[in-house]
Amino acid sequence: MAKANKIIIVGVGHIGASVGLALMDKKEQSHYVIGIEENGDYRATALKNKCVHEIHPVADFQEHCHDAEIVVVAAPLNVLPNVVLSCSEALVQSQRTKKRPIPPVITDVGSVKTPLLTEFGGGVSPLAPFVGGHPFAGNEKFGPEAADKDLFKNRMVILTPVKKTDLKALERVKLFWQGLGCEVEEMSPQEHDQVAGAVSHLPHLIAYCMMETMSRLSKPTPKRKGFNLLRYAGGGLKDFTRIASSNPLMWRDISMENQALILEATTEFRKVFLGMEDAVARGDGPRLEELFRHAQDMRKGL
Repeated sequence: MAKANKIIIVGVGHIGASVGLALMDKKEQSHYVIGIEENGDYRATALKNKCVHEIHPVADFQEHCHDAEIVVVAAPLNVLPNVVLSCSEALVQSQRTKKRPIPPVITDVGSVKTPLLTEFGGGVSPLAPFVGGHPFAGNEKFGPEAADKDLFKNRMVILTPVKKTDLKALERVKLFWQGLGCEVEEMSPQEHDQVAGAVSHLPHLIAYCMMETMSRLSKPTPKRKGFNLLRYAGGGLKDFTRIASSNPLMWRDISMENQALILEATTEFRKVFLGMEDAVARGDGPRLEELFRHAQDMRKGL
């Protein structure tokens, strides 16, 4: 039997555990999957649900990183740079101790790329090249109990190479994601953050705003009676606000990290919303229909 490719996943939340589960499910290729996670409950769940072959605390990364092919860092954004740096340094030390002809590659799944790539570029050393990446594959669930082996099938992964990115490492990370059924596209970190700000970050902010609006409209005022509006919610509100069930801490960090491009997106959204509000206020039915039909045509393209 051929030697298994060692894949290390640092952080076994929803995305990291789904990567592990997808790798463990592959029959045609041999992988040995090691999880690294500080949360003891997450470790137990990931191991129980067979998302990894074995799993260890963060402090044990150095001990288990030798012979790793790829290290996927799926840590929260607020600690991602420090985790990438720690993993990179450990991999470099491992290579210096026992140099392998093909160095280990480190990549990430963070949904904001510019800050990280500005700091790390192509990695801290050629002995452990870094390739920025982000699968557009998450949902409102979080934690390893929500792991899904099919999460990445037919989904887009954006890789964000910079001038110092090792092209061979880039190709290896590309093949890694393609092996999980993903379509892979390359963008600059800035282009990625612009796209993510529009198609992912803005919708989450709107969903959270919508639920806050429901809360406020449920309260009585001198002009209206109070109702528990959620009692009357149909499929429209539930479908529209599904992503407001996402992890608030994660979305706090994303909003802070991609602040400028999120504000660019919210500015455009505000213009559109005010235009619709104005049409309603003026009783301009033709203009509303025009706006709704254009939106309908856009939606058919999804």
